[in-house]
Amino acid sequence: DKVLAIRRDAHDMEITCISVDSKGTTVATGSYDCSVRVWSANNLEPIRTLQQHANWTTGVVYHPLDTALLCSVSLDGTMAVWDLARKSKEALVETMECG
Repeated sequence: DKVLAIRRDAHDMEITCISVDSKGTTVATGSYDCSVRVWSANNLEPIRTLQQHANWTTGVVYHPLDTALLCSVSLDGTMAVWDLARKSKEALVETMECG
């Protein structure tokens, strides 16, 4: 069993949420810094940073079958759907207002 230990400097502010994909290959974290970061589960090296939210990221979750799809939600009232198979600037698939 692996112990998951994300570095304290993983984000500019504290981590608020974490999700591991169903294959166990990547980890996503959200933070008070409004970003989402994707990490290699093998060595905990950062893979990419996703920026869309205007307030704290409060939840991240991978699609259970398609691990390239990641959803993030924020206190700004939005949900973002990311396609991690796309290049970084094209990863955002859709945002929507919640509530």
